[in-house]
Amino acid sequence: MQRIAITALSLTLLISVWFLSNWSPLAKLALITGWLIVLGAYLLIRIGKPRVRKKQEAERELLE
Repeated sequence: MQRIAITALSLTLLISVWFLSNWSPLAKLALITGWLIVLGAYLLIRIGKPRVRKKQEAERELLE
């Protein structure tokens, strides 16, 4: 629930900056690119954690 709220808030902020600012198109592109990189890194970390845990558990079972 908290993640959804943070994502919605950041997306709203991004859209408001996009429409209300006098920034150049290059600056807007940089803003969107940065936001997508941060979001992608966050999702990779969230998706990667369960896989690492499963792999570690499988290795422990093999050692026992």
